[in-house]
This record gives sequence, C-alpha cells and structure tokens, in this order.
Amino acid sequence: MSKWWKLGTKLAIWISTAGLIVWDIVVAANRESGDTISEIMLAWSSDLWTIPIAWGVLTGHLMWPDAKPPLPLWARLTGLIGTGVLGILADILQETAVIPDYNVIPIIPVLAGIVLGHFFWPQGNAPQGLRLFTKRG
Repeated sequence: MSKWWKLGTKLAIWISTAGLIVWDIVVAANRESGDTISEIMLAWSSDLWTIPIAWGVLTGHLMWPDAKPPLPLWARLTGLIGTGVLGILADILQETAVIPDYNVIPIIPVLAGIVLGHFFWPQGNAPQGLRLFTKRG
C-alpha cells in the first residue's frame, strides 16, 4: 500500500505544478495586466510579510534537508509558531502605519524563512527511493 501513496503524492505534485503553469500561461496571454500568479504573489508579498516568510519556510523544509538530528519537537513548534505570530504582528503593524512599508523585493523575509524552515521544520535525509537524482558509483 505504501508505494501507492508515494505514487499518488508524486502524481499530485506533477499535476498541480502542470496545472499552475498552464493557468499562468493562459492568464498571461490575455489583455489584462496583473493577473498572473507571479504578479499577484509579488503584490501580496509586498503588502504582507507572512507571504514571503511562509514561502521561505516551505523552501527551507523541502529543499534543505538536515543530516543531523533535528531540534526537539517543542523547540521546532515554538520556532514555527513564533515565526507565524511575528509575521502576522509585522503585517498588522505595517497596516496600521506603526512601521513603514518596506516596498522592496521581499528577499530578506524569504531568506529568513528558508533558514527558519531548515532549522525548525527539518525534513531529514530523503530515503534513496525518493530521490530524483542519485549518485552512481
């Protein structure tokens, strides 16, 4: 049964990715501007700090596996929940003009999210059967 779950997960990833790419091409081909996925995500991430932090955390989790034992569960949960709370608080403070809009490409929150995703939500090393590319030797 386990191999069917793996196959289903892989198919869901491929179908979702292909669907998003097709959708982005379709909306890019129309005459309206500002309706592609990238344009909407950039607009949202310029307004809300939680969007680039969340994408960074997801990237750090998926793309930067941890070879050593992870932090204890309580530390990981505290870090992730704390990050979410701080991101939402920063959004609220920005919306109420307590802190100014940063109006730059949100690379700093993305990079911070990648580090947080790696340390507070580590994936661990993927089993050999799950790797896309393996070393031959």
